[in-house]
Amino acid sequence: MCCLLNALLSDLAGMTENEVGNAVEKGLKMFGEFLDVERSYIFLFHEEDGEFFMSNTYEWCSPGVSSEKARLQSIRCDMFPSVMTSFRSGEMVNIPRVCDLSEKSDLLRTLLKAQGIRSALMMPLITACGALSGFLGFDAVHEERVWEENVLSMLRLLSRIFAGAFERWERIAKLRELNQSLERRIAESTAELRSAYERYDRLIYHAQEVIAKVNALTLEIEFVNPVGLEKLGYALNELICDPTVSERLIHPDSMEHMREIVRKIRSGRYERLSGVVLSWVAKNGERLDWEHTIIPLKDRAGKVTAFESIARDITEQLRMGRMLRYRATHDSLTDLLNRQSFEECMSALLKRVRRTGGMFAVAMIDLDNFKTVNDMFGHAAGDDVLRKAARLLLISVRESDVVARFGGDEFVVLFESISSRRDAELLLQRVLDALIIKCGDSERSIRVTGSAGYALFPADASGCDELLRYADKAMYTQKMLRKSSSVSS
Repeated sequence: MCCLLNALLSDLAGMTENEVGNAVEKGLKMFGEFLDVERSYIFLFHEEDGEFFMSNTYEWCSPGVSSEKARLQSIRCDMFPSVMTSFRSGEMVNIPRVCDLSEKSDLLRTLLKAQGIRSALMMPLITACGALSGFLGFDAVHEERVWEENVLSMLRLLSRIFAGAFERWERIAKLRELNQSLERRIAESTAELRSAYERYDRLIYHAQEVIAKVNALTLEIEFVNPVGLEKLGYALNELICDPTVSERLIHPDSMEHMREIVRKIRSGRYERLSGVVLSWVAKNGERLDWEHTIIPLKDRAGKVTAFESIARDITEQLRMGRMLRYRATHDSLTDLLNRQSFEECMSALLKRVRRTGGMFAVAMIDLDNFKTVNDMFGHAAGDDVLRKAARLLLISVRESDVVARFGGDEFVVLFESISSRRDAELLLQRVLDALIIKCGDSERSIRVTGSAGYALFPADASGCDELLRYADKAMYTQKMLRKSSSVSS
């Protein structure tokens, strides 16, 4: 879904005004098919004589599902007060079962049933300045749908992408109208021209996007609007006419990409570059991720002398994407790899070792006395023990080894590049020696340690599942031996 969002961002950023409808409906089709719904759509709001109306402006329907676009036009917003209240509060309207709608929503229920809708999900389109411009919706016709929270989180991001795109297109349209007005006024009077340019300047200075002009030969910055200066944390006189400023501002991760973009601009073969994502470094060291539309400026001979850049801040979207990818692969309590990620690592290592030869070991580790900690001190103390155990495991293994939490108080370690069974036993013993946690105070205290067992590839088992089962059985045997030894003493 992150890949679909990135693809949609690129499509929307590169569209001209005439291509808007195709781009939006392509995105609706892409997400409608991915989410396995029958209809996806966008309603936009408009005002007429002081009253607000909604119209089905863009729509996609799966094969066999009829379109509702033609008849859902200019519907009064005040007919659905509860829905509009939710939208104005920035909340989605999630209807898992249309038939369960309350009597207060009788009109909404009637409208949805007339379209054969069994479940519906609608998300407000809210612009960067907080204005409500419409809503994004998904309909389930054949069967009822219940949406998982991680999907809803991604769809919230999708609604923000669409809202930002509509807002951006509206601003571009206004700028285009202003440019056309300027061209007409040039022939009328110098005073009119000066006034028009002043209005244009105000739009540039108050735009939400970062707007800049750069010398294409020296890469010296010639202009940055106030929004850009505020985000970067610099004053304009700190940036202009400094040939080294680009090296200070561009993030190392984007340096090579920036050089390639400059080569393309200087070649003169491009009228515009859209969807260019570059990372910048603010004065306070913060990383900023911006998506740019870059327009080369040419002299009368056709040589590129400068370029203008219009950029929007996508730092939060990329951060959210990275966070979602991290959550999908790591345990939320200990920040260790989760079971699925560990098994993927082990599977990859198994294929590599089968191809190149060698050995590796898998160790299962279980905490002793963990249940007693929970019973005596509570689950918060138990969670703290798990976090401490994770840290101790990480510092006791080699840099090449992999540590994960399988669940509960069970951990697993993948020891790469093992030379012998003795080597594996020494590495595992070092882990167990480090895994000692004291919990409680002077009056009541518990000493938490670990029991472990391991499996050696290829000596003990030849597959991932067999290795884990062997290691788990060995760990259980060691745990029983320790308990037996403790009872005997």
